Amino acid sequence: MSHFMEKILLVILDKFMLAGIVAIFSWGLNMALEKYKTKQAFSLEIAKIRSSKIAEVWNALYEWEHIARIMVEKASELQFEENSIVQYIELLGPLEKESKDKAKNIAKIIDSSRFWLGNKQYNIFKNYHELIIKYLETYIKNDLTAFKQAEKQLNAAKEAMTITENFLG
Repeated sequence: MSHFMEKILLVILDKFMLAGIVAIFSWGLNMALEKYKTKQAFSLEIAKIRSSKIAEVWNALYEWEHIARIMVEKASELQFEENSIVQYIELLGPLEKESKDKAKNIAKIIDSSRFWLGNKQYNIFKNYHELIIKYLETYIKNDLTAFKQAEKQLNAAKEAMTITENFLG
């Protein structure tokens, strides 16, 4: 074999080795990229479920708080009327039952969603749930000072819940 043929063979072999190294590197890079994309897709699905659970709990708490405020408003109106016991039972009896049912259901929703909520959001929602109960209990006990304090705490907690940073991982 001539010197020229040896050089051509060496160049061809060199190019094949270089192509092989590039192919192996490209394959490794592609595998890493696919792994990253899979991880991102999984994280996105988890985030969707988590935000869905946060919305579910928030909506349930909001609805219950709305019922609680209606109850307090209607009870306040009835306090100024005579013969209000019958009206109280007629107007607030169904709302009181609905409120108690919602309180139990929401506690179950919060507890069953603990994994998805994470500890921070779980504690925020649990605290808010307890504040709504306190709000109603202080009103029922007719303790105006405690009621105003409970209302203030409830409003502050609601405002804190709407701040986006409380719902970040």
